[in-house]
Amino acid sequence: ICSFTLLSTLTGLPILYLSIALGFLLNLAPALLLSWAVNFISVIATFYLVRFAFTSYFRERYGEKKLIQRINTRIQKYGMWTVVFSRGIYIIPTNVINFSFPLSNISVRSYLLGTSIGLLPETILNVVTGYLIKHEVILLSAPETRTWQALVIGGFILLFVLVIVIL
Repeated sequence: ICSFTLLSTLTGLPILYLSIALGFLLNLAPALLLSWAVNFISVIATFYLVRFAFTSYFRERYGEKKLIQRINTRIQKYGMWTVVFSRGIYIIPTNVINFSFPLSNISVRSYLLGTSIGLLPETILNVVTGYLIKHEVILLSAPETRTWQALVIGGFILLFVLVIVIL
């Protein structure tokens, strides 16, 4: 799962399912830690790859545009917080964030700090969803299943899915 996460991030494929799988397969704390660490390493690898491979071409071609200059000015001013909120909102696709910030003038330090904080909501949501799915399956397969427990856990799963779909 870890190598698939790295490969998915570098190629622009979604990693949502891999974090959910970690939540399903592991206990909650190790799954959260492993998912966050693998996502962080993957994002940083993507950052350096994009920064070294495409930044000079992007700046030559689009660097003089006023919109790009305004975005770079704001990113330099609010760098880390721009990354935190971009990742934490969970509306902007992570691949847009992964491939656009390295093209900006953001410092590596601001990007690292912003990413480390901004990945937390996404990681928690995805891993807890997998964890709840696992326990829903266990609960429903037990002979002494209580309907209200199944409804509560199912409601939480539905809530997480709705949050993912709406946001």
